Amino acid sequence: TTRRRFSTSLPLFQQYSRRLLQDVESQFDGAVHLLLHRFGVLAHAPAVWRLVPLLQAQLPLMSPKQVALSAWALGRTLVNDDDAWVALGSRICSGVDDFTMADLAMFAWGLAAVDRAPPQ
Repeated sequence: TTRRRFSTSLPLFQQYSRRLLQDVESQFDGAVHLLLHRFGVLAHAPAVWRLVPLLQAQLPLMSPKQVALSAWALGRTLVNDDDAWVALGSRICSGVDDFTMADLAMFAWGLAAVDRAPPQ
């Protein structure tokens, strides 16, 4: 989903990203996983780091698929925030039966990308 000659260092992308993250809580309430995914696809870690607090706040309300997608985005951008990964791991462990095999595989991929041990 990236275009040729696109770079996250382009000034217009930087401006767009800053604007998007400025009002993230009001614009994407309950949908932080979608932003994490987009920035993950673009491998834009600075934006993902800024979204970590919102992820942690929304995590208890997320569906299993949203949790898995968020873990994938953190892994894709190599965001290894200990508190975020502990919270993600707790969410998986508290409802592992609700996660599909694809969700668990996506979560495991994120763990492996940042070289973290599976949650206990």
